[in-house]
Amino acid sequence: MIKQHRRIFKLLRMALDLGLVTGAYYGIYLAVRLGLNPLGLNMAYHPDYHVRVPAFIAVCWMLAFVSSGAYDKSTRATSATKTLLAALKLLGLMLAFFMMGLFVFKVQFLSRKFMGVYSVLSLVLLWVTQSLEFRALRWLRRTGFNTLSVALVGEGPELREAYQVFSTHPEWGYRVLGALGLSKAAERDPKGPRPLGKLSDLEEVLRTRIVDELIFAAPEGNSKHLAEAMEAAQLAGIPIRVILSSAFGATATAVEALGNKATLVTEPDRRNPYGRLVKRVLDLGGAGFAVLLLSPLFVVLGLAILLTMGRPILFRQKRAGMKGRVFFLYKFRTMIPEARQIQQGLAEKNEMSGPVFKVKNDPRITPLGRFLRRYSLDELPQFFNVLKGELSLVGPRPLANYEARKVPRWARRRYSVMPGITCYWQVMGRNHLSFEQWMELDLRYVDEGSLWTDLKILLRTLPAVLFSKGAY
Repeated sequence: MIKQHRRIFKLLRMALDLGLVTGAYYGIYLAVRLGLNPLGLNMAYHPDYHVRVPAFIAVCWMLAFVSSGAYDKSTRATSATKTLLAALKLLGLMLAFFMMGLFVFKVQFLSRKFMGVYSVLSLVLLWVTQSLEFRALRWLRRTGFNTLSVALVGEGPELREAYQVFSTHPEWGYRVLGALGLSKAAERDPKGPRPLGKLSDLEEVLRTRIVDELIFAAPEGNSKHLAEAMEAAQLAGIPIRVILSSAFGATATAVEALGNKATLVTEPDRRNPYGRLVKRVLDLGGAGFAVLLLSPLFVVLGLAILLTMGRPILFRQKRAGMKGRVFFLYKFRTMIPEARQIQQGLAEKNEMSGPVFKVKNDPRITPLGRFLRRYSLDELPQFFNVLKGELSLVGPRPLANYEARKVPRWARRRYSVMPGITCYWQVMGRNHLSFEQWMELDLRYVDEGSLWTDLKILLRTLPAVLFSKGAY
């Protein structure tokens, strides 16, 4: 999406989708009231049905729209399957917010069959309209409507990849005029961009051709060439977009002012700020609810530990949190008091690669502790860490501070997000996975994590805990 129109399109998309799902609600409601009810929907004619409930549902949809990040991307889904998955994601998030709201606000008089029909109709409407929107936008851009003319500057695979991306996505609205090399003219390639000369010819190209935006795509270490391109773009009064090399990893970027200097900021956490805010609200709500619901179990487990193992009931350990900040993680104690001192003598029995220590039949674990670990009951006090803002419900598991210092360089990006109680590692094998696989899953969460991802991990956590897969 062209930047100048992105905000307008975003608001229009959200307004259209919200209008569709709200219209779907009132359409079904009026059909039932008028007796057009072939599905036999059982709706009590309560006043909440035409004022409070639809308003509440609309708020849930808005939270789903904003937190999903679907409207912040440069383009929507590019196929019928991806469009359907995007619509399913939105519906799943809306229903998650809706179920939480039902419990908190005690919404009554709502037919489950009605909500089922409404959900299916909303899904179909979102899917159809998003598919039509994408096709219409693609057709308009192919005909040359609302497009920008861009020139590429760079060399190597980065330049070729940039051209390939723009060529395969005409719906973005960028029309590539050609490319300029850095120290020499761009090579002529039947499958590549049209050669426009070399970087020293850039000012002449900008003077004689219509160029709306400059795209710089080159390997690392080309700061001198980048400075030249930026100076030429500034003199011509056109924007320049810098495509970062793969050495930067999967990052979101922004240009921010620092005093009177412009700085390029890269952030490994790709989630939008609204999504992070909603995630924190859900963390507080989920952890608060869990503490209230499980408080009797907390008391029972605390007494069991006190009677069988004595004090202390809780185990506190320094863990590395977000950005490496140290905090105390709470767990129910499962080991004998001398566990830390005995660990050095068990080093040769370690069954995990990397800096993490795990022994399947660890002699330091008490019989009650083994039971607690088998069903992850020892992890329950970590809900208090969530309430304190040190953990999230979902995120990379925090390592002990002395282990975190030994994490390899390629995996340290896992500390760029808030650690969590459960994660991919927790639901995909736990201790059956190698340390390298564990770190790769954490980086996958950093790059792909969203509220939808969190919801899927939470749903998979319960069966993983019940079946004790990889727990010891």
